[in-house]
Amino acid sequence: MKLTTIKRVLRILLFLPLPFTLYPSPSALSADWQMGITFSVADPIGGRAVQPLTAGMRVTALDGFDSTLDAIAFGGGTLSAYFYHPSDPGHEHLARDFRFSSYPKQWDIYVSGSGDQAGPFTYVSPTQFSVPGDQLALYQANRRLKVVVGAGTLYGTITSAAFAAGETAVTVSLDSGSLDAGLSAVSVDAEVAMGWTLPQTAMGACLGLALTMTDVTTGLPVNLLLGSYTYLNSVSGPRHFQFTASQVVETPPQQPGNLFSPRVGTTSVLLAWTKAVGTVAGYHVYRKAPGAAGYTRRTVAPVTTPKYIDTDAPPGTYSYLVTTTSSTGCESSPSNELVVKVGQ
Repeated sequence: MKLTTIKRVLRILLFLPLPFTLYPSPSALSADWQMGITFSVADPIGGRAVQPLTAGMRVTALDGFDSTLDAIAFGGGTLSAYFYHPSDPGHEHLARDFRFSSYPKQWDIYVSGSGDQAGPFTYVSPTQFSVPGDQLALYQANRRLKVVVGAGTLYGTITSAAFAAGETAVTVSLDSGSLDAGLSAVSVDAEVAMGWTLPQTAMGACLGLALTMTDVTTGLPVNLLLGSYTYLNSVSGPRHFQFTASQVVETPPQQPGNLFSPRVGTTSVLLAWTKAVGTVAGYHVYRKAPGAAGYTRRTVAPVTTPKYIDTDAPPGTYSYLVTTTSSTGCESSPSNELVVKVGQ
């Protein structure tokens, strides 16, 4: 059984419908990330045959195919993948990874071919053939099929199937022509299950990654939050998907104001500040300890009220800053710097 060929062409997309936007923890948006996409079909030996693909960003990669970074070949099996290199038209290049170094970017994924079924196929009539065993799960009504007969290759639709006396009789309605005694091959729409893992690499504090996938063949968006998508791959034409990545810039929330300390203890500092205007998730407190080169964040999760007690402040001089954060982790510019002397 020969199943599912995946062709990929890279080009830029400037319009992003219905994006899934990911805002992980703060980092640079240029950080490498990847998202695995798999296409799997029933394996004739048992289980499922899986073809993995990887979309993502690699800062050091060239746009499109890079033979030094991308896997050039796959192992054998019922699935294979390739795309046409823009600089080498007319030749197919095997590659598992398709990566890029700038935003926005779209990948066109074409899934073509379907299940070439194992015979023998027995000609029964101009509209019917039979196969050994109970194969009702495969030969379902309304599935498209391709048949090779003495007169050539024909396409049609399964109208019914019945199992009796150890054989499955399949009745078809062909687009043109009819079955004949030269029947030698049958291909049926394969049920393809797509799956994916959303990227885990951090983007930026106020930068998000907008991801979309659209089933162009049907014109419907694919909900990335569901993690899977199943469809029947047509024998008469490729299934076309568009997968797009683009950065989304979030406007930072208003910064907190008037950071001050109402009370300083022997090993603790009480901080307070003016609330930011607008909807915010909370505030983060940063401290520069005596002798430290820079600030470190004291709050693991945002505090939701405009006050904070630093309970681990041995004697010394400390500097504090406070930022406002949104629900996506986008932080404001810092408040005024407050210098506090503890135990002095």
